[in-house]
Amino acid sequence: MDATAMRAAVLGGATGARSMTGLAGVALTTRPDRAPGWVGRLGNRWGRGVTATAALGEMLADKSPRIPSRLSPPVLAERITVGAVSAAALARRDGGRPAVAVLLAVAGVVGMSVVGARWRAYAQQRGRTTAAAAALVEDLAAVVLAAAACAPRRRGRWR
Repeated sequence: MDATAMRAAVLGGATGARSMTGLAGVALTTRPDRAPGWVGRLGNRWGRGVTATAALGEMLADKSPRIPSRLSPPVLAERITVGAVSAAALARRDGGRPAVAVLLAVAGVVGMSVVGARWRAYAQQRGRTTAAAAALVEDLAAVVLAAAACAPRRRGRWR
């Protein structure tokens, strides 16, 4: 299995935790002059600004009890779609095989969506303060996963 495919699975986990964080990670680590077509445009000033704003907005809005479950079919479908696009962008940027990257990212999205929903349900049973802290931990996990998946490759890393 190639390194990009493994990184795409991790990126899918970030997207399962927070749907826009994976795509923002790709945008923020992509140099427009070194990526082909739409992936390069994702890494330009506008692409970075839009995806980072969307990721931050989602992290803020996620704390509201009015937000539907990430496991509801329309919300999960959106996460899967964004995860697939994120993985395809990562694969195009880094020269990996997009089909494999997308499949592994979708598995990561679904897996982390289920884990995240269970984590939040557990925290909510423990109390209001615990639920807020759990949401912040999940934000941090999404950022760390996206950063790990999108970091510039170094020799010997992800093999």
